[in-house]
Parts: sequence; C-alpha cells; structure tokens
Amino acid sequence: MTLQMRDLENIERGKEEGLRQGMEKAEQAMKGPLPTVTNTLTKHHHSILFYILLILTIAWFGVMTWLSHQNGTDTGRTSKSLAQEILRIFHIESDSLGDDGNLVRQLDGGLRKAAHIVVFAILTVLALSTLSAGGYGRTCRIVALILLILWCWGDEATKPFIVGRHFSWLDTSLNVLGVILGNVVTLGVCFLLHLNG
Repeated sequence: MTLQMRDLENIERGKEEGLRQGMEKAEQAMKGPLPTVTNTLTKHHHSILFYILLILTIAWFGVMTWLSHQNGTDTGRTSKSLAQEILRIFHIESDSLGDDGNLVRQLDGGLRKAAHIVVFAILTVLALSTLSAGGYGRTCRIVALILLILWCWGDEATKPFIVGRHFSWLDTSLNVLGVILGNVVTLGVCFLLHLNG
C-alpha cells in the first residue's frame, strides 16, 4: 500500500512540476515579442514600400526617357520656355539687359546640361532605394549601378535616331555624374539612418 501511495504522490508531484514549467514558459513567451504578428507587419510594410518605390522608379524612367527623346524642335521649345519662366519668376527681363535674348539662351543651355545630372541622380536614388526596400543586397545594387551607367551611354546612343538630336560624350558624362551623385546621396542617407537607428 505504501508503494502505491508513493507512486501516486510522485505522479501528483510530476503533474505539478509539469504545470509549473508550462506556466513559466507561457510567462516568458508573453514577455517577449510576438514574432508572427510583428514579422508579418514588418514584411508587409516593406513590401508596400518596395512596390511604391518600384512604381515611382519605373514612372521616372519613363518620363525622363520620353523627355530625353523628344525631337530637336520640341526639346528646344521646352527648355527655352523653362528658361523664360525662371527669368519671369525672378523678375529678370532679358531684353531690358540689352542682350537680345542671350540670357535666355545661356540659361537654356545651362538648364539642359543640369537636367542630365538631375534626372539621372533622381533615377539612381529611386532605383537604389527600391532595391534596399526590397531587401536586395550589395551585389544587386552594384549591378544596378552598372546598368544605370550603361543607360547613361544608351540614352545618348539612341539620340541620332531622333530628328534634330545627336550623340554627345559631354551629355553622357553628365549622365554618369548624375548616377554618381545619386549614389553618394543614397549612401549618405543610409549612413545617417544607420547612425540614428
């Protein structure tokens, strides 16, 4: 009889010990993060950001390529109008300076050259940000930079097929400068976020 009582006591003690260990594990789980909910929300958030940036990158590439491949007359008219609008905003009248439109031509030329740098810098920032948001690594970003630099040349190489346009090594180098600037901006922002995060 005492053997049976001891067995029953051991069983009861085992049940109590198992229940106590189960409760401790449950408490530890409650104190820690909820991995399934947190990870799902984080991944979902990044996927939305990735797709938004991807759409913006594709749209920007389309717009800049369309603008870049207008015929000579249309692109000249667009940049000249922009130059005149800038002078108007700053209340500068080209004819009042006695230069017979020379200021408009100079500003127009400067804007056209600056546009190469700006549009490729924006494209680079968007492309690299898209890859980062998608969780793509360093190798993918390097490949993207190589492709962007190739497009710097490709953008100019396709110009001779358009009426009134021509290939320019200067414009190609300005495009590459835009890619470099965009990369530096992206790396700088990533560095600052890393410092703060």
